[in-house]
This record gives sequence, structure tokens and C-alpha cells, in this order.
Amino acid sequence: MPLQSEHITGLTHSRPLPPATVHKAAQDQVLLTDARRVGANRFLMAALWPDDHALYHPDAQGKGDPSFVVESVRQAAIHLSHGFYAIPRAERAFVLDQFGVEVLPPGLPHGHGRPLPVVLDISCSHTVARSGRADMSLEADVLIGGTLYARAAVRWVVMPSRQYDVLRRRNSPTPTAGSRRLGSMPTVPLGPEAVGRRLTRDVLLADAPDLAPLSWLLTMDQTHPVLFDHRSDHIPGMVLFEAMRQAAHVAGGGGTGGPQRVDAQFECFGELDVPVLITAEATGDGPGAGSLVLAAQQGDRTLARVRVARSAYAEAVPC
Repeated sequence: MPLQSEHITGLTHSRPLPPATVHKAAQDQVLLTDARRVGANRFLMAALWPDDHALYHPDAQGKGDPSFVVESVRQAAIHLSHGFYAIPRAERAFVLDQFGVEVLPPGLPHGHGRPLPVVLDISCSHTVARSGRADMSLEADVLIGGTLYARAAVRWVVMPSRQYDVLRRRNSPTPTAGSRRLGSMPTVPLGPEAVGRRLTRDVLLADAPDLAPLSWLLTMDQTHPVLFDHRSDHIPGMVLFEAMRQAAHVAGGGGTGGPQRVDAQFECFGELDVPVLITAEATGDGPGAGSLVLAAQQGDRTLARVRVARSAYAEAVPC
């Protein structure tokens, strides 16, 4: 259904939403600025993508970072749950199940030194069990200047804390001899340029002796202002996603083609004190300039899998 212009023009991009409404601690990590219901399960949300974000930045060709899309819809999922579906903030745990993002040609724009106003046109669905568990999903069109630049979908689960505690105990890896061996290896972090980032603190991949080609160990700085904005009892999903985004950049040779489509599935909670192996494998069976399948392995379990289809877009159209 087409959007009414008054719906979009009525949104404000003037200030971020309160951090607690998107489960953030720092105000400068909040991307969303406004939200309104325009149908029974349809919403418009405004976001402002900063030009000077602490982690996300344009690539060498000037295309915007698709991680902005992922983080925007992740925050949207949380805000909708609390603000429009009456999910309590206390005694509830949010578990990210899967997400997908498709970036349309010619790639995401950037703001040329100014924040970039964005509108998310969202359709949401949810079911609530008698136990209090809510299974939720959304699909979003990402509009910039009235033009569709990307599509995204997210599935997540909200459950009472007691259910989460049971799931957390059952769905955790068991350390193996191999993981203990990984933990004893000397590691050398990759350079920021190699993983498509600007700062050493942003690097999540490290080389180690005897690793197979296209394999790295996850290295985490738990004081990172973006990736560890607040405390967690497990490796955050966005940390795993960023690590595999970096692995895709390395495996793709650091070329100019950014991700055209990303599909992520989260399977298991990762422990913060057990080594994680990140692997990449070229498949060649997806759209774009090439496809990669990435995985995060800890002990005897796979924590997450990501499929990345790389694009070969020309220079992005600036806004």
C-alpha cells in the first residue's frame, strides 16, 4: 500500500529516542528518532544515520555501510515490542533469531558530512503463547529521500527471564579439545584496512598458527563503545555479525563490491571466555559478483551462519 505523504512528513529526525527503548546505554548509539503506527501492524519509523559514527562508515567507493540497515531494524524490533505491542521492559529477554538485508542498486548513499535522514516502512507480525513467549517478525523498506534503497527482515523472540535462563543453560556450547587448543594459540589481529574498518579497536579477526585458509579467531574488546554498549552474558549477535562482515571483506579480497544481500541465522549462545573460530567459504552460487558462506564456531556448536552475496555496484549516488 503506498504511503501517504503526510505520514512521512510528520516524522521527526530531530533527536534520538530514549536509549532504554532500544536497549542501548549511550544516547549516541541510538539511530531511531521517531515512530508512529499507520495501520494495525504497519509502522513508520524515522532514523538518522550519523556521518561520524564510531564504527560504521562509507566504503572506498563512497557507498553507505549496510550495517546501518541491520542496526536500524534491530533497534526497530525492540522499540516496536515495547512501544506498540506491550512487551514489558522488566523481566524479559530478547533473542535474535535471524535477519536478512538486501541493498538495491546503486548501493546505499551517504550524507557528505551531514547526518542522513532515513524512513523505515515496517510491517510487523507477532504471536504470544500462554507461557508469555512472543514470536515476532518484521519486514522493512528503507527509504532515503523518498527512494527505496534497501529491504530488511528480522525475526526475534521475547521471553520471560525464567524461560531465558533455561534456554541459556541448554543452548550453550561445550568446550572441546580443539577449542582449548585454539585458546592457547598466539594471535595477531588483522589490520583495520584489511577488514574494511578504520580503527584498530574495531578489528574482530586475528590470525593464529596452523589455522586453515579463510579462518580466523574472534578477538573482542569488551569496552568497545558500539559493540559492547551494555553488558551481556553472551557474545552479542551484532558482534558475531560484524566479525563475519569483516571476514567477508577479507575473503572477497577487500574489493569495491559491497554486500548486496546478507542473510544471518543465529543458532546458539556464545560464551565470552571461550575461543570462537570464524570461517569463510566461497560458494559461487548466489547473485552478484560472488557469494560467501560464513560461520562462527565455538566448541561443539555453530553460533551463527551468514550468507553474503557481494555486489559490483558503481559509485553510490550521494544525498
